[in-house]
Amino acid sequence: MVFILIKKDIISSELDACENLLKCTADESDRQAIEFEVIELKMALDLMS
Repeated sequence: MVFILIKKDIISSELDACENLLKCTADESDRQAIEFEVIELKMALDLMS
C-alpha cells in the first residue's frame, strides 16, 4: 500500500512537471511528445485509483 502511495506521488509530480513544460514549449514535436506523456501519466494514475 505504501509503495502505491509513493508511486502515485511520483507520477503526480511528473504530471505537474509535464504540464508546466507544456506552457514553455514552442516546438510542435516537443509539444506532441509532452502531450502524449501527459496522457500516459493520467492513465497510470487512473489505474492506481
